[in-house]
Amino acid sequence: MNNDIKDYILKQINESTKRTPRQSDMKDRPCVLFSNKNTLEIEHIFGNKEDTGRAEYIYKILSLIKIKQNLKFILFLDDYTKSVSNNDVLSLCFAKLTNQNFITIPNLHLLIGFVDRLFNEVSKYDIPFNKKYNKTLFAGGANCEFGETRSRYIFHNHDSNKHHKIVVNNEVFRMPIKNQLQYKYLINIDGYGLCYDRLYWQMLSNSVPIYVEKNTKIQQIPDILIHENKNYIHSTIDGLEEKFDFLQTKDGQELSEYIINNNKTFIIKTFSPNPQVASFNILQFIFDNLENKD
Repeated sequence: MNNDIKDYILKQINESTKRTPRQSDMKDRPCVLFSNKNTLEIEHIFGNKEDTGRAEYIYKILSLIKIKQNLKFILFLDDYTKSVSNNDVLSLCFAKLTNQNFITIPNLHLLIGFVDRLFNEVSKYDIPFNKKYNKTLFAGGANCEFGETRSRYIFHNHDSNKHHKIVVNNEVFRMPIKNQLQYKYLINIDGYGLCYDRLYWQMLSNSVPIYVEKNTKIQQIPDILIHENKNYIHSTIDGLEEKFDFLQTKDGQELSEYIINNNKTFIIKTFSPNPQVASFNILQFIFDNLENKD
């Protein structure tokens, strides 16, 4: 496992509160109270029917790892803990605000092997950078929680000869990764939470990820290791034309080559032997270091 991820996890654990949670501690947002007596159990679910289904799904995942006897913890079910105040009990989540004292675990797309399937598509269909369309591509839904960034991007008057925008709906139309890989520059925009899979398969490819108005107030694993001008190009919506013009220069082409090569190293270092196994290793490391202190 990446040592930087280990250090980040241990730092989170050291900064977290470890008091044994009770049902009365479940508040603010959908969450589930787990306890491990002889086996892992769901003690209580705070949320609606959909939250109950997600909690049971997560239970099946956690049942695949070793959890210390008598450990009790709360796990928040949202993509990130948007309106949850800090608490004084042991709490886990998929992503958190930077000022929160929760412990982040890998997201569900990593844990269920969905990212593995996307990686296989990239390996099968990707082409060299110099054979791709010299354009940006955004293929995604318009829904977004962070200042409506996606809809603002979609309706912004960018040069359509340089920037393609495909509005998709996962239930009706999706643009295959095979088609997206035809473009040199792939746009990533946060939706209801941080990226669950898009940025990772972009980083595996021979394309350059461009992150538009990245949300810097949220943290998740392994995104804390991903940095501007090392793993992606950052741009504002208004500044995309200027950023694209820079990428056509010698310096821009050198930066693109650096990012592509660096990302391949990152993927090997972070996701070997594959994203699902690597994520379960991270999950096990987290639980190996958790404890209740009252």
